[in-house]
Amino acid sequence: MRIVHFGLAIVVACGVASCAARDVSRADAGISAGVVSSRESQVTEQATALRDLTAEMLRKSTIKGAALGAALGCGLSSVVGDSGCLQAAVVGGAIGGIAGHAQGKRQIAKQIEIIAPSAVLPAISRARDQMRRVATDVPTLVAAQDAELADLRQQVAKGALPQATYDARLTAIRQTRSDLAAALLASGEQTRATRDAMVAARDQGQEGLDWYLSATEELERQVISTRSNITLL
Repeated sequence: MRIVHFGLAIVVACGVASCAARDVSRADAGISAGVVSSRESQVTEQATALRDLTAEMLRKSTIKGAALGAALGCGLSSVVGDSGCLQAAVVGGAIGGIAGHAQGKRQIAKQIEIIAPSAVLPAISRARDQMRRVATDVPTLVAAQDAELADLRQQVAKGALPQATYDARLTAIRQTRSDLAAALLASGEQTRATRDAMVAARDQGQEGLDWYLSATEELERQVISTRSNITLL
């Protein structure tokens, strides 16, 4: 009977003391086992998805131009330019009858597209939707990581958490932020390249690209702004 009471006393004492040592060891195991949190993995996946979507956007904006190649670079500029009414009229006739130099230029700009808006629009829309999620979640995650590290530093100072555990978590957060920064950097570069391709198409005579230019410019600004929230510690 005494033995039972003694065991119960130990359990009660442990409960009153919160079994601090045991709780710390459990906390250590939890942090070490899940060095990268599920939320960090989720946000990294979002940034990676944005990178992939901007890569798709770039492909859609350049694949047709690459296929047309020098024919568009030279042929379109020579016909749409001031190289004479006859050449423009001939090309204009090939796509709907000889209608004069001005009409020929309008028809050529409509008939020959360096960039296919119908292909690029869905890619831009998907990238913008993803950017909205990333622009919200990345700063929130970074702020949560900063708060977590501050709390862990306090625990280390009190002797409630080993330095090695803190260091492991810090390393994981650094890696997460490095991955986020790399994905956003690639997204920004691909968005800029998409816009450059559109500028080149516009300069060669393609019309109707104003919205696409504005949308990609704004997307690039958002990517840069979101990336600026990330410090690599």
